[in-house]
Amino acid sequence: MSVLSQSTIANKVSFSGIGIHTGKKVNLNILPASPNSMTILPSSPNTGIIFKRVDLKHNNTVIPNFENVSEATLCTTVSNQFDVKVSTIEHLMAAFLGLGIDNAIV
Repeated sequence: MSVLSQSTIANKVSFSGIGIHTGKKVNLNILPASPNSMTILPSSPNTGIIFKRVDLKHNNTVIPNFENVSEATLCTTVSNQFDVKVSTIEHLMAAFLGLGIDNAIV
């Protein structure tokens, strides 16, 4: 994809709500993130969408593509070759698509 036609977010994103599967309050925060929080950061062209688990020190990135879907019962779970998983990504991925966001780190 051409760098000229790619998009990312302008700033870090923050909001909170109730987890759909856990019922616990979760925060989408500006850094630093904790195990129950998430941050969406702008990223460089050709980065794509990347999920990075901040609760893990190594092998903590997961690329959300069809080859990495490891579970699809009641939610979409993607994992990497080290069995690091990120779940319930489908609504965020749909929002990225709808907004035309090609590059972000979650």
